[in-house]
Amino acid sequence: MMALMSGHTMEKLQGEELERQQRDFKGYDKGLVRLNPGRWLFPVDYTKFADNLYKFKFRTSDVVVMTWPKAGTTWTQEIVWTMRNNPNLDHPLAKMGVNDRSPFMEFDMLLGSKKLTPLEDNASFMDTFRKQCPGKDPKDGLTLQMSEAAPDPRTIKTHLPFSLHTPDLLDTAKVVYVARSPKDVVVSYYHHSRLILCHDFNGSLDQFTQYFFDDDLVFGPYWLHMKEAWEKRDHPNMHFIFYEDVKTNNMVELQKLNKFLNTNLTEEQLSGGRSGTGSSASARSSRPRLTNGLTSTPKTSVPLSDTRAEGKLQLARLGDIRVYVIILTRFCCRYQFQHHPEPGQKNVQDHLNHLQLPCFLQQLLILGFSFVSRDFVSQCESDLNNAHVFNGKYRMALMSGQVVETLQGEELERQQRDFEGYDKGLVRLNPGRWLFPVDYTKFADNLYKFKFRTSDVVVMTWPKAGTTWMQEIIWTMRNNPNLDHPLAKMGVNARAPFLDCDMLMENKKLSSINDSFFLEAFNKQCPGKDPKDGLLLQMSEATPDPRTIKTHLPFSLLTPDLLDTAKVVYVARSPKDVVVSYYHHSRLILCHDFNGSLDQFTQYFVDDDLLYGPYWLHMKEAWEKRDHPNMHFVFYEDVKTNNMVELQKLNKFLNTNLTEEQLSEVAKYTSFSVMKARAEEDDKPELDPFFNQDVVKADGGHFRKGEVGDGKKRLSPEQQAKIDQWTHQHTKDFGASFRYSC
Repeated sequence: MMALMSGHTMEKLQGEELERQQRDFKGYDKGLVRLNPGRWLFPVDYTKFADNLYKFKFRTSDVVVMTWPKAGTTWTQEIVWTMRNNPNLDHPLAKMGVNDRSPFMEFDMLLGSKKLTPLEDNASFMDTFRKQCPGKDPKDGLTLQMSEAAPDPRTIKTHLPFSLHTPDLLDTAKVVYVARSPKDVVVSYYHHSRLILCHDFNGSLDQFTQYFFDDDLVFGPYWLHMKEAWEKRDHPNMHFIFYEDVKTNNMVELQKLNKFLNTNLTEEQLSGGRSGTGSSASARSSRPRLTNGLTSTPKTSVPLSDTRAEGKLQLARLGDIRVYVIILTRFCCRYQFQHHPEPGQKNVQDHLNHLQLPCFLQQLLILGFSFVSRDFVSQCESDLNNAHVFNGKYRMALMSGQVVETLQGEELERQQRDFEGYDKGLVRLNPGRWLFPVDYTKFADNLYKFKFRTSDVVVMTWPKAGTTWMQEIIWTMRNNPNLDHPLAKMGVNARAPFLDCDMLMENKKLSSINDSFFLEAFNKQCPGKDPKDGLLLQMSEATPDPRTIKTHLPFSLLTPDLLDTAKVVYVARSPKDVVVSYYHHSRLILCHDFNGSLDQFTQYFVDDDLLYGPYWLHMKEAWEKRDHPNMHFVFYEDVKTNNMVELQKLNKFLNTNLTEEQLSEVAKYTSFSVMKARAEEDDKPELDPFFNQDVVKADGGHFRKGEVGDGKKRLSPEQQAKIDQWTHQHTKDFGASFRYSC
């Protein structure tokens, strides 16, 4: 137990009580604490800030908006701030989100969950912090210090009860306490707790209501919170108000607030009219009324039928705040929204002002979407089936540091014309210009934070650089050196899973595939897991040790500690052979379904416009790590021409300690001709829908030639010259030891 300056003792939740909370509230992964007396419940990070919150220096000019969660806090913040700072509705800061103008002082304690993207990673938010709090340490509380640094007159939001604030609060500042019916509160808090990832509640309304009754919700107990305020209602600096009164007798309550706050607004100002400030009549007519705009549930200032140019939003006529949140989160997928500044727009805020978004949406965009539950978005997507939300480009930031941008216009049209499998769209990641199907964004962060083990071996290649061959070699050396393992008859991707395959699986070309084959294997390997979270990703996680895992992703899109944890075998192959093999593969596999010529495909290759490209950057990232003790960089051509020598090197790298006799048998077993014969013998008709059967009949299936130098036979002199020039341009700094340097 730990004693706080408030006089409370704090104890961590443990055992069954903690397990129940963490089962139902996924956002409480770091734990919870109880404060006594009172049984107040908070995330464990409250302890970092408790004493500084208690001794927070309020000023005589402050107004504190105090409520239990979902009792009308944001609404009252906006009312109070507007009455005090923007009575004529012309304040330049009014376009900022309300929590920028009226800070949430204890918000820091809610940000520690692993479900959230840290605010420290949000460049826009951190710029604001550094400007407002120069020289301050973010670890001492971002929103706490921003509350301290907010200029007078401050309007400060808190959900903490009086007993956890300084005892002289009411002798110093004014407090507006808002109470709301418990029936309305519990329903609103239930919705909020499902929506916001720092809670991430996954149970039913009935379960949530029981938590409410039991005073087992964060910021509870509800009635004690209200009682502490009710007992102070006669203090001259206290204004106790009921949410229902503000809704039903709005002007009456605004007049009471006007008197309490000493704002001296006129009747015209309170009702939304304007005093003579020289503003034009058209400006007046475009401004919201206090009673009908700011103090009622906001809709949107975006014309609902407006079709805007690239980079702007078109909002469907969908109604309430919830829908706007869904619209944006559906595309931003919990991550920070990044923006295209247009000419004359100096920063993100200028861009947001240009979009004319409502204040609460501007706040969401600035803070990012790290607080919005993907489960909530998924449950509500049916509301948006016919809503075309974005006319322009959108960007989102990934945990890897890359920013994702959708392909649009002619570039997308060209790709979808030539690659019919890309019907759902494509995305670019920068830096790097990496190209992926749009579904990569569903899995990007989980791929980046994939937990590799010290016993793992990762086979990393660009497509068609000898991946399947190397998977079979490594799995056999590690698991089947005597060629008698019962699982060896399974396909190699069942034994050495393709980590990033899920993003390739969802397109209309594959919609007719019978899922039972995959789901049966998935359900056995991952009981109770949701296939929507990635079949192959979760099967990779569930594969027993020692795992051999395949990926075509570059190092920069995987966890930075990969090489410090697992071993990586990177296979490089001549670009001329790769482009010919990838051309055949892209015609064969329906998730690509390329319908153009080899000449067109070669142009895509050198333009870095093929999936998993750019080719040379992918290889360069690996080449620069070739001296790491957990890295084995191998050339496809060496494995073909000096097979036993390369197997001996692998034997040493993998610590498999195979004998010469065993290595010789592995070499035969994993030769191209034997692997191709096994694949033909073990034909799986359930996989046929993945392949273009016309290409199979004309040019063969997955195992085609596996030769060194096939590219020189198939490519025209002009195509070879183009690749040579491109190779020379990109390999200048690889060094003389690099095989493909020109």
